[in-house]
Amino acid sequence: MEASVIIPAYNASSTLPATLSSIDEAAKFFGGSVETIVIEDKEGKGPSWARNRALEKATGKYIFFCD
Repeated sequence: MEASVIIPAYNASSTLPATLSSIDEAAKFFGGSVETIVIEDKEGKGPSWARNRALEKATGKYIFFCD
């Protein structure tokens, strides 16, 4: 995997589809070898909690955060 995009999400149901679409479009620069990891924070633990959970799962050579 060339890149991992980490998205911490809290109450993001209205914006998440557009965000994922934008990431898919940008993934073309990496030849499509991009994984998108969305961590939904239902309990309001904060974006750093979600980022750390996603980093445990990420396999990309490069890591991007999309807040």
